[in-house]
Amino acid sequence: MPVGGLAPRAVDDAADVIVRNARVHTGDPDRPQAEAVAIRDGVVTVVGHDADVAPHVGPGTRAVDALGRRVVPGLNDSHLHVIRGGLTYVLELRWDGVRSLRQAPAMLREQAARTPKGQWVRVAGGFSAEPFAERRLPTLAELNAAAPDTPVFVLHLYQSALLNRVAVEAAGFTRDTPDPRGGQTVRGRTGEPTGMLLAAPSALVLYSTLAKAPVLDGEHRKTSTRHFLRELNRFGLTSAVDAAGGFQNFPDDYGTITELAEAGQLTLRIAYHLFPQTAGQELDDLARWIGMVRPEDGDAWLRLNGAGENLVWAAADFENFAQPRPELGDGYAESFEKAVRLLMENGWGFRLHATYDETIRRDLAVFEKLAAEGLFPAGDRWLFDRADTVSRSSLDRIAVLGGAMSVQNRLSFQGEAFVRRYGPGPGARAPAGTHRAAPAGSVSPLRPARQRTAPVSRHSAGRKRRGGHVHPPPGGTGTAPGGTGTAPGGSSSKVRGSSHPRPTPRRYVSTRTSAACPASSSGSSAVARCRSWRSSAPAHPAGRSLRSRLSSAARRRKASTRSIRRARRSRIVSSACMRPSSTGHVRLTAMTPSA
Repeated sequence: MPVGGLAPRAVDDAADVIVRNARVHTGDPDRPQAEAVAIRDGVVTVVGHDADVAPHVGPGTRAVDALGRRVVPGLNDSHLHVIRGGLTYVLELRWDGVRSLRQAPAMLREQAARTPKGQWVRVAGGFSAEPFAERRLPTLAELNAAAPDTPVFVLHLYQSALLNRVAVEAAGFTRDTPDPRGGQTVRGRTGEPTGMLLAAPSALVLYSTLAKAPVLDGEHRKTSTRHFLRELNRFGLTSAVDAAGGFQNFPDDYGTITELAEAGQLTLRIAYHLFPQTAGQELDDLARWIGMVRPEDGDAWLRLNGAGENLVWAAADFENFAQPRPELGDGYAESFEKAVRLLMENGWGFRLHATYDETIRRDLAVFEKLAAEGLFPAGDRWLFDRADTVSRSSLDRIAVLGGAMSVQNRLSFQGEAFVRRYGPGPGARAPAGTHRAAPAGSVSPLRPARQRTAPVSRHSAGRKRRGGHVHPPPGGTGTAPGGTGTAPGGSSSKVRGSSHPRPTPRRYVSTRTSAACPASSSGSSAVARCRSWRSSAPAHPAGRSLRSRLSSAARRRKASTRSIRRARRSRIVSSACMRPSSTGHVRLTAMTPSA
């Protein structure tokens, strides 16, 4: 559409899209802000003043007047499971932002009604029990009542899962089914499975159960993946690093994303990793892949990044703070060293899941042994994922070896469990924690923190960590515009030399022009996103009546807490009854669209 002050002219280098009258964040310290950008063929060609983009306006140029709003580069998610998540996205039900268990079963009932016969309803990612007014998960009886004839699988983080009666039967669980290694099937008095699965602490019991659900056919997989990519575009993502994961086999499960890339239908630039799936044959898998593909194979939309986030299963320490830290076996170092050596000798970078500092120290000992042979640092990118309890001494060692860290927002979902197990001190020191310890005897209210990746330097390792009270957009990814710098295309705002979060507004009112989505509903192909930063509380579907009920529930919880405190002072109740409930809870607004 014509915009005042811009006259179309016949030019050979006409832009496809221009954004003007904006406050553009450039990421350039020497020129941090501009007024306008011009984009041609998905590439930003001009950044400057309105007058600088005017010569690039042709008859077919789409001009966007930002009305003085903030424009930021497309965001990069440095740790996402986009390839696996896209295959089943249209079968998933999201409880992100749902505030009451009165609403959640109703949504489940509606989803079951539109789910094709034989398929499962999957509730995955983006929620925990704390935001519900009832402060609990739905019961198995509630799941059975909401969907009596459709299998339902509710994944609660990588901590547990709930299956309704039909799903238990469809998955083939009986009283004779043995518990998998590192997992538990909860049973009733008769020995029959109840429908609750526990990661203790391995999440393989959750992966393997979900893998029993029917899969979509080829065309429906493509449709599902395109919907997932469009949803990520909606939150400003234009690129991502796929960290691979359990039950994501190469090359079979990469076929859908490859076909979409070949057809030019990707709306997100993706750099992907390869993850050995079978314990005991990891070295064979890595050697086979090294003979098939090379890092950087692909194009600007889809390319190989390296190996990980798992190299050998014996080194996996998972990330379930509701369970004790797993002890790694003494013999894992030999196979782990062989895997790392194989990758470094062949020029493959990698990422490595390591939640606990105990794991990180053992892994670093292997890297330092290989460094004596000249394999570290060797120019290949490598990083630790998660690193929730990493120590400052480990940060120094990572810096010397040329590594990085990718920190996720796990503590915004399991912050209370973390502090109950490890105490307020470690909670305050955690990369995604707060900057101060909670009072003794209380649960530290760890605030949601954005995912971020930063190279580690001696300067950042020795610097005192600061916390951040960060609220990602409601229903959004909860990720920072940071990245490892390895995602193809896009504009990743890397926090160099620091892992500190920057505060962001809690809620957004947005108008978008999405770079990586030439076929998006907005019809734009701009590598930009226009946002107004005005705070706006989203309307709840249940309206004022639900807010009133939630307020009443909060008042009842406070009254209950006061009663317990008075009773404790009177020595009427024991200290075992004094587990904090309504105080210090995690305030949750969002997480990644697929866990």
